[in-house]
Amino acid sequence: MTSALIYTRVSSLEQAKGFSLQAQLDEIKAYCSSHNIEIIGNYQDTQSATRLFKRPGFVALLDDLDTL
Repeated sequence: MTSALIYTRVSSLEQAKGFSLQAQLDEIKAYCSSHNIEIIGNYQDTQSATRLFKRPGFVALLDDLDTL
């Protein structure tokens, strides 16, 4: 079985209304389920940040990639 780390993000309250973190997560989970992909990590960010190092969820994902 293939495994995946998944990442969801909204950068503004306006985005959260139209495509919430939960909606993104539901879609990703459905895709993974239908393609026999096991989710081994789930990361998210909810704030706006122009620099990647200011996105703690994304930084955590990258850190975990180094340990796989």
